[in-house]
Amino acid sequence: MQLKKFQEEAVDDLISKSKKLLRYKGKKLVFKSPTGSGKTIMMAEFLKRISEDSSNYNLSYIWAAPWKLHLQSKDKLEKYYDTSSVLTCHDFFELNETFLKKNQILFVNWESINKENNIIRRDNELKHNLSNLLQNTLNKGVKIILIIDESHQSAGTNISKEIISLINPSLTIDVSATPTTPSPDETVTVYSEDVRSEGLIKEEIVFQDGLTNVKKGKNVIPKLEKTSDEFILDYSLKKFIEIQQIYKKEKINVKPLFLIQLPDEKKKSDQEESIRNKIIFLLNKKYKINVKNGKLAIHLTGQPKKNLSEIKQNLSKVEVLIFKKAVALGWDCPRAQVLLIFRVWKNFNFSIQTLGRIMRMPIPKIGHFKNKILNKAYVFTNLNQAEINEDLGDYFFTILQSKRKKFYSPLNLQSCHSVRQREITRLSPLFIKLFLKEASNYKLANKLSFKKTPITLNFMSQFISKNIDELKGKKVKTDYKLEVNDFELQNIFNIFVEESLSPEFYPEQRSIDKIKSSIYEFFKEYVKKKLDEQIEILKIIFNNVEHFKNVINNTKHTYKQNVTTKDKIIEFDNKWNIPEVCNFDLNADKINVKKSIMSPFLISNLSTPEYEFIKYLDKSKKVLWWYKNADSGKKNFAIPYKDENQNNPFYVDFIIMYNNKKLALIDTKSGITIEIAKPKILGMRSYISKNRKISFGAIVSNVDSNNFKKSWVYFNGQDIKFFKDISKWKILRF
Repeated sequence: MQLKKFQEEAVDDLISKSKKLLRYKGKKLVFKSPTGSGKTIMMAEFLKRISEDSSNYNLSYIWAAPWKLHLQSKDKLEKYYDTSSVLTCHDFFELNETFLKKNQILFVNWESINKENNIIRRDNELKHNLSNLLQNTLNKGVKIILIIDESHQSAGTNISKEIISLINPSLTIDVSATPTTPSPDETVTVYSEDVRSEGLIKEEIVFQDGLTNVKKGKNVIPKLEKTSDEFILDYSLKKFIEIQQIYKKEKINVKPLFLIQLPDEKKKSDQEESIRNKIIFLLNKKYKINVKNGKLAIHLTGQPKKNLSEIKQNLSKVEVLIFKKAVALGWDCPRAQVLLIFRVWKNFNFSIQTLGRIMRMPIPKIGHFKNKILNKAYVFTNLNQAEINEDLGDYFFTILQSKRKKFYSPLNLQSCHSVRQREITRLSPLFIKLFLKEASNYKLANKLSFKKTPITLNFMSQFISKNIDELKGKKVKTDYKLEVNDFELQNIFNIFVEESLSPEFYPEQRSIDKIKSSIYEFFKEYVKKKLDEQIEILKIIFNNVEHFKNVINNTKHTYKQNVTTKDKIIEFDNKWNIPEVCNFDLNADKINVKKSIMSPFLISNLSTPEYEFIKYLDKSKKVLWWYKNADSGKKNFAIPYKDENQNNPFYVDFIIMYNNKKLALIDTKSGITIEIAKPKILGMRSYISKNRKISFGAIVSNVDSNNFKKSWVYFNGQDIKFFKDISKWKILRF
């Protein structure tokens, strides 16, 4: 392969700085090179040239990468060295010796070597394990260069430290488009401007090309004439067909590829399957694109792969590829130019790795074309919000992390959890009964607004970027609006219901129907509207959506407490502490707060009372920090209480540290949840009486359950006869 000028310069720089650092022991070199620049090829050429050098220090190499990327890198390097015998590539079980020979490259997955019980680290009779391999290699006088690919995923973490400590390399090279390595000894940088000027990557990436309806002095909101799925499919295919025609007109031997990405939900839903089937139907009916004529390829987890064998060729018949996570990482098809992502869930994070799949130019020797449209990548979606992040741990979803602040001191509290507790994850008819009761307590009917406000659907609007690696953490605008039609309103309602089940309940049809029935029963009983007025009902729901969310969340909480099985066994942990790290999925919201002990503060489900109480805590001069506890699981804090002679874990909402280093336990309640709180508050009283670290514990509520503008009051069980009468509770003064 003929390297580009910037690639030659980078390889020369890598060789020069590596030789310098190899005079010492344990130095670190960072190789920063943007997505689409050919990082792997440059590293392959660097390893080849330094191995051919007669003064090369007798070197072997370990290439560590996350997930399955080490195997994809191995495949690339084997092809690159096909005509050269200087270097050989191996995984652990391909090695014939118990040491690395000179000029051998061992490819490993970095998560696996971080686990002591992994098969390549485990001791065995043949002494064939990684530790012995490394020691034997050093005993043979062979130095090891460690390459950590996609190093930003582990730099400074325990994984990175464990890899380096275990391997003890003479030199470590961190490779990344967005390195975060602390204090490297040397750095080699490839600039995105050079990559673009050589024509390896497209000049820019355009999100939502042309989608903007905000004009000077006037908002233009057109009405959606079809479903949002069909609208965005037609809109993006219009751009794709335009690109196809330009390639033909310019007589360029490239057939561009249109990518359609479906979210890969861990809990597969009927909605997801419905959208997939709808896409396949519309592609065939409107555009004559189907599997049978070879124009449609499918790469979905757990399903037969279709028309993939020649998809990477520039003149392949395949025009559209439907995929999930499979092509997010380590997949190159430079003719891919348009990416479409459908709305399934409310939140979605674009992966920079996925965007990189459409950034490469299809003919590197030619580079950029005369027609500027061909030098751009295009992304379309009917999502209403999204964030762009680095490549992702499970190939698709970002795992968001919240970390405990460093000034935290151990609490070592006694906590408990239920060993044999099974929570029903499917809703029964009981949910409808509880919903109606909660709606009554919430006074939902009195809070509804019946204004006939048009329901609009927010889309991300157009923006352009020249460097996708600089997009990390960028939140996308949502100021493109369409007024929805009746059919789309039903689709939005289906999505709303599925989202309202998450994360506690499985989004199966039975549970979906129970929430729908609950809402319709409420309208029938309290608003006197029938199912034949369904569209009018839906418009009322979406003009009052926060109220319905609150009632559903409160009902879920009550439902879970009613459906837990009996015969529970309680297990205790006497040294519970606030977790060092908490992981969240994309349903989590990031909320700006002041005194959370976890930073950033992420939450998947937060009720209105909890949110208002957090604002109250943040204003308090007595509070040093607070922790919002989860409501289930062994890792979360719970105190034991008895209900009908059964031991249960009570997951208190808040653990609060005062400035005087005393603790408080607080649980927020409202409506029906107050009525069932008696056993819990008695359990809290008993727990506090045995723990000197905790100076206060109570359930709290606000006198104004509508706007939370009045006093917060508490009940701590001292006079149990008043626990249902909130007017007799004491004013909370934090």
